[in-house]
Amino acid sequence: MKRREDPDDLDPTQLRNSGSELGVSWNGKGIKARGLGVFLALAVLAVVGSNLYSGWRVETAIGSMSRDKTGEHRIIRTSQDRTSCIVAMSTVDRDKFRSEYRPGAFKQWCPWVEE
Repeated sequence: MKRREDPDDLDPTQLRNSGSELGVSWNGKGIKARGLGVFLALAVLAVVGSNLYSGWRVETAIGSMSRDKTGEHRIIRTSQDRTSCIVAMSTVDRDKFRSEYRPGAFKQWCPWVEE
């Protein structure tokens, strides 16, 4: 059905087919999605893309940690080790540790702490 403002040479079937459409083709073979399928395909692509990006960020962080053992990572790791050492102590041991604190005390009380 045509409207008054539509041109005379307008094909109404073009109006129905001009909705949102997403297509991918390679070597003459392809796949197309229309309507709600477009949004579903974009959602799947967004989830896959975000997972790939987060995995890349983790790999980059692990790589930089292994290269930089003397920098900021070492300071953060040492402080976390010391905190876990103090948290693992009982209240009596914690009071004793504080009263007898001297350089090397963390290594004595918690052997996993590197100072």
